[in-house]
Amino acid sequence: MPWTPTLAEPWSALADTCDIDRLDDDARRRGPFMETGAPLQAGDGLIATGWGLGAVHAHAA
Repeated sequence: MPWTPTLAEPWSALADTCDIDRLDDDARRRGPFMETGAPLQAGDGLIATGWGLGAVHAHAA
């Protein structure tokens, strides 16, 4: 299932993980991220990330 978050959601995901440590000091600031991502937003405020979420269903044998 595709993930189409608001612009704030990917930022929160980065900030809550160690992935934000991989960004340089300027990129760690929320403002530039939001400004750069703003043109990616569709009319409903969501962005198409190209990322998807999968679901795994298992049953005991």
